[in-house]
Amino acid sequence: RRDRVRRGMTITVFASGSSGNCALIEDGGIRFLIDAGISMSRIRKSLVDIGTSIHNIAAIFITHEHSDHITGLRMLYKYHHIPIFVPQGAETTILRTYPEIADAVTVFEPGTGITIGPLTVTSFPTPHDVAASVAYKITDGKSAFLLATDMGYITQRIYGAGCGVSFAMLEANHDIEMLRNGPYPYPLKQRILSDRGHLSNSECGRLCAALAKEGTRHFLLAHLSRENNTPTVAYETVKASLEQEGFHIGEDVFLDVAPADVMTARYIF
Repeated sequence: RRDRVRRGMTITVFASGSSGNCALIEDGGIRFLIDAGISMSRIRKSLVDIGTSIHNIAAIFITHEHSDHITGLRMLYKYHHIPIFVPQGAETTILRTYPEIADAVTVFEPGTGITIGPLTVTSFPTPHDVAASVAYKITDGKSAFLLATDMGYITQRIYGAGCGVSFAMLEANHDIEMLRNGPYPYPLKQRILSDRGHLSNSECGRLCAALAKEGTRHFLLAHLSRENNTPTVAYETVKASLEQEGFHIGEDVFLDVAPADVMTARYIF
């Protein structure tokens, strides 16, 4: 998985789903993680597999407080003292869970931008069933990347953040009929379907089509439910939304699905 030539921003997803979430952003010699919802050992191995090291990670940006986004924080801080950026409102639960990481945590107000090397990391609130949840837009001034998962619906701010980005990693959590007819208890189904739950394949497809009209050319579907979705169903639903608007997959736009537990390719743009 080593790249001979690296140009521009690079995105590699180590895990995406309810069992854990973690993505690596690289540009200009700067490397940082978005979420650390998998073990430190797995993060270390993933970094070695792509030819780098945990010692090269400058920061960790957390989207929200759920365990599948923060599980690795305690050990990462214990052994590597990596700075951790947390949206205001999420720090209470995170520090109650891992009080020993307090010295590493910087709390920021959702909606603000943070500069890290050549990159600007801007957060945008997302509607989810936690005290605070954010999406991130990262830009180096030439290209931009949006990571937006764990949201019950598409807000105008999320759409606005995505307009013009080169690459978007977006939640396609569930197929609505699979969820409604599946094994989850009724209250959980209602929570997932609510405005503070998760984005369906069809809603993700609508967002992808809207962003494609604004210039986005690569989409990575993320945070798929194991019980209420499949990679094929998610892909075909979003593909149909894009094709309905006249976009040809593999020509006008590119569409991939992030596996739950397998590292993706390295996307360079």
